[in-house]
Amino acid sequence: VDDTLSAGGMLHPPIIQRVYWALTEGACACALLVGGKDQALRGLRSVSICAGFPYTIMICFICTALWRAIKWDCMEDAIHRMTRFNTGLFDWTEGFRPRVAGPPVGERVTSLLISFFAPYATMHEVNVKLFGTMAGWFHTLGLASFFLCWIGLLIGEVDTQYSSYIGWMMF
Repeated sequence: VDDTLSAGGMLHPPIIQRVYWALTEGACACALLVGGKDQALRGLRSVSICAGFPYTIMICFICTALWRAIKWDCMEDAIHRMTRFNTGLFDWTEGFRPRVAGPPVGERVTSLLISFFAPYATMHEVNVKLFGTMAGWFHTLGLASFFLCWIGLLIGEVDTQYSSYIGWMMF
């Protein structure tokens, strides 16, 4: 990745540049291992987590925007009529009665609960539109299995150390 970025986005940068980046990154990793041992690796891990946190927040917004774009491309009437999102995470702060027109309170609460506990269910309609009925079901079942594996492995952390890491990878 570094050599591609430093080559201005070329997919196949010069070999000498690839060798340079491989050697410098390898030397940096060796220096950290030899010089700082376990403390240096902990520090590097902490820095990478802190640097990645803002991207995590950004990805959450990107996922929401992507979901809205998919619904727009599928010509969903609700998206084409509305000028803003009509169900959000903080709807409870307005008593599920926002100041703009939208679905009734019961529908908003139901939508929020389904999205929280079974996010794969809301993706099923899009899967069917994009891939057809049978392939849509397979995609939805795949999403459901990954989501349930994530939950199961997080619960499994009680008995098995580090199983939650695999669960987060599934998510």
